[in-house]
Amino acid sequence: CNTCGGGGTPRYQGDYNAIVSNPDVSQLTWGDFRWGSFASFTAYFPDFAMRLYPEDLQIAYRDTLWAVVPHVKLYDNAAIFSTELETPPSGTFTVSYPNGDTLTSFPDSIPIVITVDGVPTGSYSVTIKGEGPNGTPVHYREATIEVIPLPPPVADFMASDTSTCVGSSVDFTDLTQYNPTNWQWTFEGGDPSESTEQNPAGILYNTPGSYDVSLTVVNNTGSDDTTKIDYITVHVIPDPPEGDDRQACVNEEIPPLEATGDNIRWYSDPTMDTLVFEGDVFETGQTEPGVYPYYVTQNMGGCESPAKMITLTIFELPEVTLTPFDAVCLNTDPFELTNGQPEGGTYFGPGVEDGVFDASLAGEGTYTIGYVFTNGNSCSDTAFQDITVLPLPEVTLEPQGAGCVDSGPVDLTGGSPEGGEYWGDGITDNMFYPEEAGVGEHLINYTWADTNGCSNTASQPYTVYPLPAVNIGNDTSVCGDVSMTLNAGVPGAVSYLWTPGNYTTPTITVDTAGIGLGVQEHSVLVTDENGCSNSDTIAILFLDCTGIDEIDGLKQVTVFPNPSSGIFTLNIVSAKPLELNMKVFNVSGVMIYGEQQLSVDGSYSEKITLSNAGSGIYYILLENGKGKMFKKILIR
Repeated sequence: CNTCGGGGTPRYQGDYNAIVSNPDVSQLTWGDFRWGSFASFTAYFPDFAMRLYPEDLQIAYRDTLWAVVPHVKLYDNAAIFSTELETPPSGTFTVSYPNGDTLTSFPDSIPIVITVDGVPTGSYSVTIKGEGPNGTPVHYREATIEVIPLPPPVADFMASDTSTCVGSSVDFTDLTQYNPTNWQWTFEGGDPSESTEQNPAGILYNTPGSYDVSLTVVNNTGSDDTTKIDYITVHVIPDPPEGDDRQACVNEEIPPLEATGDNIRWYSDPTMDTLVFEGDVFETGQTEPGVYPYYVTQNMGGCESPAKMITLTIFELPEVTLTPFDAVCLNTDPFELTNGQPEGGTYFGPGVEDGVFDASLAGEGTYTIGYVFTNGNSCSDTAFQDITVLPLPEVTLEPQGAGCVDSGPVDLTGGSPEGGEYWGDGITDNMFYPEEAGVGEHLINYTWADTNGCSNTASQPYTVYPLPAVNIGNDTSVCGDVSMTLNAGVPGAVSYLWTPGNYTTPTITVDTAGIGLGVQEHSVLVTDENGCSNSDTIAILFLDCTGIDEIDGLKQVTVFPNPSSGIFTLNIVSAKPLELNMKVFNVSGVMIYGEQQLSVDGSYSEKITLSNAGSGIYYILLENGKGKMFKKILIR
């Protein structure tokens, strides 16, 4: 070393002895004169630095040395530590490594605990070695331990839990200093209530409250005790929280689950191994159909309650279908909709009221009909189908006019397009029968259907006029010397025709002039302003009435049936007893039947058979010498 001697005189410093290496570390060994005499030195690369703290340590019972690695020179392997203590004349030193004897990251430190047991007071050397896994690099550091007299113990302890729940157990740990050898524990409210173990475990507390814990300890030089007031607090296990199950349909907003209590916890399993949420309102995040049970507790004073199961149920939607609709015509009668399944749902859309579709309400066009069904879980779904309302064809009918009630059948025409059907009162096979329809105004309807099956109807009125009411009187009998006026006058009549005589006046006068006694028949044909004609006929029997009056006491004479087939019943009602003669004449005045001295006292009834009488008008004559009475009958 050119600068190491005094005044710059060179001085010999030393020589390198050896250089060796392995795959992890290189080692250099040399000797030099740095301290005024030769000494050997070793260096490593990579390497770690090492020191002890403290270098002088007083121990009465137990204390700690720290091996410290403050920095490294590219060293990235483990550092393993070991301890060598001077052997005492009596007693023992015990070494322990509470955190292990190895460091793997730097900078770091490792505690080395030395316990003294029966070692005489005095100073003792301790050597700490730190080395790599293969023995290099290796460093040694020394410290001095001074063993001092053991003081009396200082009692202290700790518990595994100072706030616990009814039915729970607590473990106690002795923290007394200076090597205690005897322990006396007292556990107020605990089971057991006492213990002589150093670290008693499993002390059970079954009653809520706050309890003291006491400890008395003894070592070779004295004793000590301590009591911790209300050290253990035992809480009542709370009841499960309050909460209700929730339900929702899959297409709805899924509601959160809610619980009422303190410090609510939600678990996904009944063993409460998996905590999924803490808080009163739990958004589960579930969206698929299913049943999701959760187990909910509350926590008071660190005590967790039994679990209450609260379930979220997400229901599937019902499967709703709506089969397609056939097209309908605008004038289709309203019809009940039945295409939706399952049954019991509700239909809606244009033209729909109370489950009935009214095409006329919707109008022409294509519309969407919906069917919504709600199941027992209050979940709903909807199906849709289109329905088409077809337009009606354009149908016309020409005016149909009018006719008399006795007119013949009318062939109906004038409907367009051709090929439709006429219908209405009095219409059969496209023919109108006025007599069947009756007097009055009737609608002639014409219906035609197109290729879609849609039909439309046009209507026109047809008036059926009544026949004029012609009445020239009932058949009668008069005396041969009397003339009789017949009146056929009808309001609105435009012509009259009498037979015989071809008279055209509303009235005529008839008598026996030029004809003589007997029956005369007169008929009249009346035509009104509508062109409708009707007629009436009267038969008049002219009699020789010399000295003849009506029959006194005769109240009523009836014939039933009338007209008849020639067999009829004659009924006579009188106000006093009568004897009558009966004769039947034809229109020529020839008697065809007769009976004498019919006794009538209040009422009389007789069945008469005119077996040889032909069809025509006949007259029944009742007489008693004081009067006569005629009754007209008709035989068919």
